[in-house]
Amino acid sequence: MALTSDYEIYDMVNRMERAIEFLKDKEQIQELTEKVSAVQHYLEKFNSLNDLMKHFKDLEKNIYVCKDMFTPEEAAKYLGVSLSHLYRLTSKNEITKYKPSGKLMYLAKVDLNQWMMNNEIPSNERLESLAHERAEELRKERINSKLKK
Repeated sequence: MALTSDYEIYDMVNRMERAIEFLKDKEQIQELTEKVSAVQHYLEKFNSLNDLMKHFKDLEKNIYVCKDMFTPEEAAKYLGVSLSHLYRLTSKNEITKYKPSGKLMYLAKVDLNQWMMNNEIPSNERLESLAHERAEELRKERINSKLKK
């Protein structure tokens, strides 16, 4: 098809621009449809928008547990102790603390976990297992001492 006039060229460019706009709109409509579907999925899962918002707020409150280093407030919450009790523990050097600037204090999650595992009170099953292990060690020692004689 040979273009004979400026009007035909202008008309063709105009149609191409409208087609491009339509395609962009179609992509935007597709994106919006996907977003609406995602929101619908969450609303079905959580029954209401309020439940969904509460879930997100709970996630925001507890996202700190994914960190490796905690502020004193986060560490106290993580341990389930008061802030004053946490400061007592750090002042007695029962929990390692880090002061990179000399003033601000941070606590490592690994140190908090280690502190929580202090003073283990083993279960009956664990005690039984330890007793069997120790009895086996003593039996082997007795056999070895008899062989040396």
